[in-house]
Amino acid sequence: MPHRFRRFRTSRILTAGLAAAFAILPIAVWAGTPLNTGQIRIYGNDKIKSYIIRREIRLKTGEPFDRDKVEQARRRISEIPGVDYSEIRVFYTPVDSSLALNVVVTERSVFAAFPMIQRGYENIFGFGAWVVDDNFRGRSEKIGASFLLRGGTVVTAGWENPWLGQGPRIGIGVGGKYANYRYVYDDFDGVFEGTRISQGGVDGSFFYTFGTGTRVFTRLGYELADADREGATIKPDGDKYGTISLGVKHDGRSSVLFPWSGWYLSAEAIGIGPGDDAYSIIEGRLDTRLFLPVFNRTVLGLQVTANVKEGDEIPIYLREHLGGGLTIRSYDYGSFNGVSSILTGAEFRIPFNFSRDRTVEDLLFGASLHFFYDGGATWELNQSLNKDVWHDGFGLGIMLMNPWIRGFRFDYGWNRDSNRGHFEIGAKF
Repeated sequence: MPHRFRRFRTSRILTAGLAAAFAILPIAVWAGTPLNTGQIRIYGNDKIKSYIIRREIRLKTGEPFDRDKVEQARRRISEIPGVDYSEIRVFYTPVDSSLALNVVVTERSVFAAFPMIQRGYENIFGFGAWVVDDNFRGRSEKIGASFLLRGGTVVTAGWENPWLGQGPRIGIGVGGKYANYRYVYDDFDGVFEGTRISQGGVDGSFFYTFGTGTRVFTRLGYELADADREGATIKPDGDKYGTISLGVKHDGRSSVLFPWSGWYLSAEAIGIGPGDDAYSIIEGRLDTRLFLPVFNRTVLGLQVTANVKEGDEIPIYLREHLGGGLTIRSYDYGSFNGVSSILTGAEFRIPFNFSRDRTVEDLLFGASLHFFYDGGATWELNQSLNKDVWHDGFGLGIMLMNPWIRGFRFDYGWNRDSNRGHFEIGAKF
């Protein structure tokens, strides 16, 4: 046999042997040498909180690795309501000689429909529905739509994929909206009261989710508005403008329907009409909520929201209005108006027939009594926030809840001048 061929075959065998040795090295190290558990990452969950999945894993970072515990964790995660499939992938980490766990969860497709009720458009009650699938096609995607009829038409729709490609927390979303209604407020001595307004828009968003329920996002959109009365829009032939925004959102509530503890934050800065001299508008939005267990089964809920705008001119369809069952409950709908607003609220909630151990999601109907305080203010561009524009009131209410309706709520409130009752669907916050 020629020496050249013998050397070539020997080199191939040596190369294959080295490749095989490096390939089985992590397995050999794993099997022969006790290793510690490395980082534990959870991917694919959107509706199910990460801590719910983590509590089924009886391994902690730094502890000795146990293959049996990994398999037990996989079985327990698969039994969590809402989980369709779970897989735990183990990777050798040469930096610290540990075994990292990547927990991949696929959630079940969950479709739900909820009734909607809203007062305001043409100053009468409008009824509609909100439909959503939180895990469309079992891939953690979201699709949703809502519509409101009678006294105007309001339709929204959107799609969101929070887990794209190989990136565990990178996602995109698209949305659209349309509204056609009459302006019912008497701003500017009723000059625009009864004006028919049409609005529409589309947007696309890019976001990154990290930690437990924290998301940063940016959004680009295009909107248009038209009215049948001159002066209601900035431009006589209707408004057309782009939007750009940057924001952050965190949801650490123990439950969306009836939070026992935790906090929620949403903050967004929006540029309306960038590059358009007519729309030099900057808007800031803030929504903060805090829930504290007090004693026994009671909960104290606190909320502060703000919407502040700055610009040369603000069209009427971007103005703020306070009063009614969703804002200051002791006043009529839309009693106060301005370019900017701030709203505060506090509720002391007393559930009757459910608790942390037996949650309202497991009941046909749960009932809860609440005592509340609402306070807020609106102001114009040339005004500042002060006590003269502040209005508040207090009262009590009751809410009936179940997972499909999200609550029938009746509130009765008092202020320094009058009192009033309101009926709504869903908690105020």
